[in-house]
Amino acid sequence: MKLVALLLCALALAACNRPAPPPDQPAVRGEGTSATKALVLTAAELGTLGETLAGSVTGTSTESVAMDGMVARLQQGGVDVVVALGPNDLIPLDQAGLIHPASGKVLAHVPLLVVAPQTAKDPPATLAALAAATCPIGVPDKSAGFACRLAKQTLTSVKVNCNAERLVPDGLAQLLRRTEASELPVSVVPATALLQWPHKLKVVAEVNTEGIDVIALTVRGSTNLAAPQIVANLAAAAKQAFAGTHLAYAPPEKGDGKNGLFVYAGAGIREPLDTAGSLFTAQTGTKVHYSYTGSACLLAQITLSQKGDLFLPGEVFYMEQAKERGYLKEKRHVAYFVPVIAVQKGNPKGIHTLQDLTRPGLRVGLGEAKSCAIGSLTEKLLAKAGLTAAVEKNTKMHTPMAAELGNALKLGSIDAAINWDAVTHQFLSSVDAVTIPEQDNLTTAIEAGVLSFTKQPEPALRFAEFLAGQSGQGVFEQAHYTIDLAKPVFAMGVGQ
Repeated sequence: MKLVALLLCALALAACNRPAPPPDQPAVRGEGTSATKALVLTAAELGTLGETLAGSVTGTSTESVAMDGMVARLQQGGVDVVVALGPNDLIPLDQAGLIHPASGKVLAHVPLLVVAPQTAKDPPATLAALAAATCPIGVPDKSAGFACRLAKQTLTSVKVNCNAERLVPDGLAQLLRRTEASELPVSVVPATALLQWPHKLKVVAEVNTEGIDVIALTVRGSTNLAAPQIVANLAAAAKQAFAGTHLAYAPPEKGDGKNGLFVYAGAGIREPLDTAGSLFTAQTGTKVHYSYTGSACLLAQITLSQKGDLFLPGEVFYMEQAKERGYLKEKRHVAYFVPVIAVQKGNPKGIHTLQDLTRPGLRVGLGEAKSCAIGSLTEKLLAKAGLTAAVEKNTKMHTPMAAELGNALKLGSIDAAINWDAVTHQFLSSVDAVTIPEQDNLTTAIEAGVLSFTKQPEPALRFAEFLAGQSGQGVFEQAHYTIDLAKPVFAMGVGQ
């Protein structure tokens, strides 16, 4: 198929055209006294892509392991550079302290593709067509990491019920094998999967423009002095290899101080921050740009890049982690997040307490604890109530961002979810909020932290103070965020 052929040809060309290594510039390990090749560990999910790229750079040897086994392999030692999917799937590496700060470089951007058997006639070729069709849709299972969540998130955005029988989850290799055999009329997969299974499949459409990054990074603790240059060489090789292909991607530099402020912000804070950024720009002339995603993923992004100006996670826990790592210069208080139980409109299941979430047959959605602030706080909330195991039995969905829980309720995929008050308010046309008694609940502050490596400390602090001041507070209050815990968005008794 054209995509695979073109990509493999480009990779082969990059490998063949590389210059011979200078004899006096070997890769060095251990205080620069002994010459050896840098070991590049590539994610097995990249198929031949990772090893081919690593093989196109001089001074390297390669090894491959699945993403879910990468932490264990790195903890064994001996690895200098990692080529993996990210940044979401790099959260475990970041939490384990295995990423060397400021070492990350994006090699490629991998979109999600709709693939069909080579012999298929007129398969659904757009997201709208997938939503309208009644055929089964193959999607990656949890073993595919973020690709699984991104596929479901993409389909949910066009009102495909992700709990419906038409969604068929499976491992990537098996998924592609079943699609090739026409057991599945279409599947939604990351483009790199085709490098693992380049057989009788055709690409019908690209259905997600955000996709997944392929990232190279230096492993914390590596003593190979050549490792940073290996990462830079991988980025250069990838740029050449992907030029003009379906996977071409030239990531913009973020947080370099040239185009205004760059803010890492929790996805649940998007609405007020977009408005506040526009007001701040109008008043000061300083533009504000954002990266919105789950708070744990934001922290991994900060570790990888060591660039940017401010950090606004959805929970204090992540701000404390940033402070412990030396990323934080100073901070300002902005607002609060208060968890509520979000239910379908009219509360047809009669849910009134956290204990009710344990009732047999109930379909519950929760944030993913390792990825987002609402997931992290929900884990603590359920542990406090002694309900972790009982609620987990009813949990049908874990999402990497709070807004996806609202969408799932709106589509009827779940009966209830624990979500932020402000995010739940955004879905009030389709959901209701059940408050949690103060003595049983856990709240968290929304804070604006100025990053220690900002190149614009004065404008960054000015924006943090703008958010904490009267104008910023007004924006958050208008967007239905809790400013004063004595006056929460949903007063006690609402939805009870």
